[in-house]
Amino acid sequence: MPELLQRGSGPIVHRDQLTSRELTVLKLIATGLTNREIAERLVVSRRTIDAHLRSIYSNVGVASRSAATRCRAWPRLGLM
Repeated sequence: MPELLQRGSGPIVHRDQLTSRELTVLKLIATGLTNREIAERLVVSRRTIDAHLRSIYSNVGVASRSAATRCRAWPRLGLM
């Protein structure tokens, strides 16, 4: 059975729709870090983080950072 990400009462998203880096970025977003802080922590540019966020929004089916932070993973995924 594939691991799933579930967001609120919305659709269920399969974990394999997000890359491991996108999952990491999503977790860091949920901790309240800014794009700049995430970029510094991951040693990438802010534009790279912007690209990851666009991909996350598209794959999870949300339109904003706040909606993305409301995404939650099943506990066994270790996210949020």
